[in-house]
Amino acid sequence: MLEHPNIKLAWCAAIGSNDQEMRLEACVLTEPSSFVISTYTLRDWMQLRLPAYMVPVAVYRLPNASAVPVTPSGKRPGGAGAANFFASLPSIDALRAHAEEDYADLSELQTSVADAWREVLQMPLPDLAPTTSFFDL
Repeated sequence: MLEHPNIKLAWCAAIGSNDQEMRLEACVLTEPSSFVISTYTLRDWMQLRLPAYMVPVAVYRLPNASAVPVTPSGKRPGGAGAANFFASLPSIDALRAHAEEDYADLSELQTSVADAWREVLQMPLPDLAPTTSFFDL
């Protein structure tokens, strides 16, 4: 991800409690911070450069470089620590969704569908927009 011209900092971690639930998630700091990119576009860019198992299923936006937690031994946390941190971050799609003119809150039906996908995928799926691709998720 660091080869992308607009990504200044990236951190990936395997999230899940067992092999069936394991998935790769990432957080990025873009340069400039207002740079707008979608998860789909970034995943598409990475799929040209990486094997499928190395492409994160979810990408979150870091507010700044100092926001990344570090363990007492100087490493970034993994597992539950990374999962909790990633869950506290907005999706990189949040800025794009709010920048789109046709952005609107999810309707009652869309919220029900989103809740079903959250349950099936066992993912928090924050900052969903009406244009979010569930196939990509």
